[in-house]
Amino acid sequence: MDWRQFLFGFHGRIRRSEWWLSRLIIVGMAAVGFGAAFGLSALDSAVGKGMPEGEAIFGIAGLAFALLGLVGLGATLWIHLATCVKRLHDQDMTGWLVLVTVIPGIGPLFAFVVMGCLDSQPWTNKHGPSPKPGAAERVAGQFA
Repeated sequence: MDWRQFLFGFHGRIRRSEWWLSRLIIVGMAAVGFGAAFGLSALDSAVGKGMPEGEAIFGIAGLAFALLGLVGLGATLWIHLATCVKRLHDQDMTGWLVLVTVIPGIGPLFAFVVMGCLDSQPWTNKHGPSPKPGAAERVAGQFA
């Protein structure tokens, strides 16, 4: 699976380790965004000393930064949804269960347990073959 399919596609299955990797990517994107926002805010405060109250120092740059932030937020949300749906597919569950993750309280717990802790199903399901190489053969060997 290539990176575009891994991060942005909604079809197929991914392993727990790949889901956790997507969480690190999302946290990294958020850290870069917050760092840039903090840096721009600090620069605005430093440069703005002595300026009349309410004067925009970074008017066009601030607008461009806000638009870039919205694009980044959209990309982060898309990555979250795509990787969660594929992880649910790995459990042979419908991708619509990703909506459970937005329920306060039980949503994050559901995501942690189902997507972050439960192992992949070793057999092929309607969403594709197991992402673990040789998983089906190991399970079949236990019953032989």
